[in-house]
Amino acid sequence: MIKSLLKQYEDLFSTPSELPPKRGIDHCILTAPRQKPINVRPYKYGYLQKGEIENLVEEMLQAGVIKPSHGPYSTPVLLVKKKDGGWCFSIDYRKLNQATVSDKFPLPVIEDLLDELHGASIFSKLDLRSGYHQIKMKEDDIEKTVFRMHEGHYKFLVMSFGLTKCPSHFPISHESGVEADGDKVQVMMNWPQPKDVTGLRGFLGLKGYYRRFVEGYGKIAAPLTRLLNTFKWDGTAIEAFEKLKTAMISAPVLALPDWSLPFIIETDALGKGLGQSLSQNGHPIAFFSQKLSICAQGKSIYERELMAVGEVQPQFQKWLTKLLGYDFEILYQPGLQNKAADALSRLKTTEEQPKELAVMSALGIIDLEVVLKEVEDDPELQRLIEAVQKDPERYAKYQRSNDKLLYKGRLVLSKYSTLIPTLLHTFQDSILGGYSRFLRTYKRMRGEIYWDGMKKDIKNYEEQCDRNKTESTLPAGLLQTIPVLELMLEDWTMDFVEGLPTAGNMNAIMIVVDRLSKYAYFVTLRHPFSAKQVAEVFIDKVIRKHGVPKAIITDQD
Repeated sequence: MIKSLLKQYEDLFSTPSELPPKRGIDHCILTAPRQKPINVRPYKYGYLQKGEIENLVEEMLQAGVIKPSHGPYSTPVLLVKKKDGGWCFSIDYRKLNQATVSDKFPLPVIEDLLDELHGASIFSKLDLRSGYHQIKMKEDDIEKTVFRMHEGHYKFLVMSFGLTKCPSHFPISHESGVEADGDKVQVMMNWPQPKDVTGLRGFLGLKGYYRRFVEGYGKIAAPLTRLLNTFKWDGTAIEAFEKLKTAMISAPVLALPDWSLPFIIETDALGKGLGQSLSQNGHPIAFFSQKLSICAQGKSIYERELMAVGEVQPQFQKWLTKLLGYDFEILYQPGLQNKAADALSRLKTTEEQPKELAVMSALGIIDLEVVLKEVEDDPELQRLIEAVQKDPERYAKYQRSNDKLLYKGRLVLSKYSTLIPTLLHTFQDSILGGYSRFLRTYKRMRGEIYWDGMKKDIKNYEEQCDRNKTESTLPAGLLQTIPVLELMLEDWTMDFVEGLPTAGNMNAIMIVVDRLSKYAYFVTLRHPFSAKQVAEVFIDKVIRKHGVPKAIITDQD
């Protein structure tokens, strides 16, 4: 039956040879009234890429989707390798997308659409061949799509890949609530049986994160939870393990996606794997995980995190073109809060993972609502915002993002902000800030925030800070005794024994002693060792077992 239908309507599957028909609405590119034409210098292409670009351009000319242009706009070409070995022709429209006004067209409520499906018994799934090329460009905006290659300029008569509002023309309705996507949730079903407490903890961490959506979760998981104390994998554990996996992929765990709400993609790259979970309002919709190749495991954490965001694409260029057409925001989420993606990224990995040291961030201690209100009340910044909107090229260092004003990517504060004293104290004159001097404080703060006169304010604060005033004229006081403690394992002393004969590639000992109980750890190190190594050892030997102490006493800088 299917073959006869394909034969009967074979003209529908032929390669388009002319422009698409009028569909009632053309794709438009709305920019600011005084926006100057976007003109980006071309990229350098290899010999083989030039030949491929020529072939693809010739194909589009024959199909009538592009034609030569001599307009003021110009954007370079990007080639993306397809899975089948072919090339996807895309344009680097980042500059144009930044100048494009976002589309605010309201999406329909998904529940209303699903109500219309009542009584239906046959559902179809269709895909469009070169779907973007089946929607015409608005006549006035055709010149904005101009791209540049080594043989000349061309403009699109249809929608082009990479334009920021293109995805909104293709809203996809997916019946995830009726039948779960087998490819995505197959990761859950194929989860291997844990071989130790670490593997079991990772499995329960993922399931426990969504326990409120699983009926009777506590009863199902009880046999597994008991194994966290004494690990003994038996028939009862296997039965509970399989039941919990089945419950996780059964309704109502995997929620029906609501396309009128934002989606959250939680990603994590840790050790040998990548993990992702797609959710809305905390309800999981799909899961994904992938083991990294040996080559990918050697990449930096920044590259691996970007791999997770870009759907595990192996080259930066591929990630870039996949994300160009979407309006998204990347937020950092600590591993302890990112349990779903974190557990998926640890899948099939029972080795101990490297630990990360905490880093203080200005954005973590800033109340964004206060910042936005103070910027709104600052007449100087309001005039600056108006100037940026009128002439973005002249004020290229400034940007607007989600109502925030940014300077070279840094959050702009009013110079009269009530948050400035708190920031100065935190970064320079607190335990977290490490009682830093001017240069170190300035470098750390300028990486995230900016206000007019920031450098001068930091300098003045340092000069007025009592802690940084010289006390060389005062005589040294008498040594004071350290107060006697009341609780064990809260205050630790730390010292190092160095210059020892090398044994097993080690030549130093790190000694950590609890001041009250005298409970001690002796850890071998190799000299020279770094502060990071010492911190990692302390986390592993002390904090992991006894918690974060109140104080650490050492005479080492």
